[in-house]
Amino acid sequence: MLVGDPLQLPPCVLSDAGKIHGLSRSLYARLHSNFEEHPNGPITMLDTQYRMHPDICQFPSEHFYTHRLLTDVSVAKRMRHFPFKPLYVYNMTQSVQSSDDASSSFNESEAKYIRAFCESLISHLAAPGNPVSSDSEDNDDSDDDEDSEDDDDSTTTSSSNSTHNVADDEDAYDENTERKYLRPIPISDPRSIAIQKRIAIITPYKAQVRLLRSYLPPYIEIMTVDGSQGKEKDIVIVSCVRSGGTIGFLEDTHRVNVMLTRPKN
Repeated sequence: MLVGDPLQLPPCVLSDAGKIHGLSRSLYARLHSNFEEHPNGPITMLDTQYRMHPDICQFPSEHFYTHRLLTDVSVAKRMRHFPFKPLYVYNMTQSVQSSDDASSSFNESEAKYIRAFCESLISHLAAPGNPVSSDSEDNDDSDDDEDSEDDDDSTTTSSSNSTHNVADDEDAYDENTERKYLRPIPISDPRSIAIQKRIAIITPYKAQVRLLRSYLPPYIEIMTVDGSQGKEKDIVIVSCVRSGGTIGFLEDTHRVNVMLTRPKN
């Protein structure tokens, strides 16, 4: 019996010779493609997921799993304490991307905005009396990151739930906002720490991972898309970094699928 998902990320092959000889495609993927067209072939899809809010599951189900990925009814009961919509998109059209010495991209304005968002989110969820702060916390995965990069541009600005255009805020990056960004996130309160451990930030660029780690406390897990495969968190923030006009890493449907299917709530 082989168990896997050919629609998520394949094995990482570092050898150029291995890539030339087709080792980037796993045995599982080869067998799956050979049998998927056979109506009575030995392939069974596990079509019910227990992780994601149904609204989060909708896009992957429609665009990657041909509408076949379903959400178990028990998921709705777990969501009852979360006061926010399941999806938000922030359009960082005025942010500027940069590159480090290793030609890895980062976006400081985006990192600052994420810090401010995390600060507000943690303060709200960790407030006394909020039932979310007393929920059982997620399993804290400690697997090492398998860093990878994508050098394409990327912009995504739509959501079925909530879209916010940061460029519409004339004072989005004025001095007052800058001072708000620089307020330290409380890390000593046990309720705050519990909430931080339930947050992950995913980005395709190692330089952005390093920048975000310098802005945020260590209890928030920050990782590349490739390093996030197999993990889950209650709250996931995706930092796309790129502000160009091409879709960039969104061309890689495997990477996008992994990126969009990590959150629970």
